[in-house]
Amino acid sequence: MTKKEFVKTCVDKLDGVTIRDMTLYYDIFCETIAEVVGAGDDVKLSGVGTLTHTVKGARDYKSPLVGKTVHVPEHKAPKFNACKALKDALK
Repeated sequence: MTKKEFVKTCVDKLDGVTIRDMTLYYDIFCETIAEVVGAGDDVKLSGVGTLTHTVKGARDYKSPLVGKTVHVPEHKAPKFNACKALKDALK
């Protein structure tokens, strides 16, 4: 599902909300999650899961494109843990 499809689905379920408004709400939602997780806090969405960050250690790997060893420094990466209800819905 794309952003456009998601926004349209939400608008169809909500009375009085326009596509423009829903798109704005979606953008604010995503920006807020990025800010909170980027600051090191967790976002717990009931019925969906938890968005956190993890620290990936520095490592060296061999690039399959050029065949050379490339160093990747330590960095943060987003992590998502689905809640039980979401996992059960996928069964």
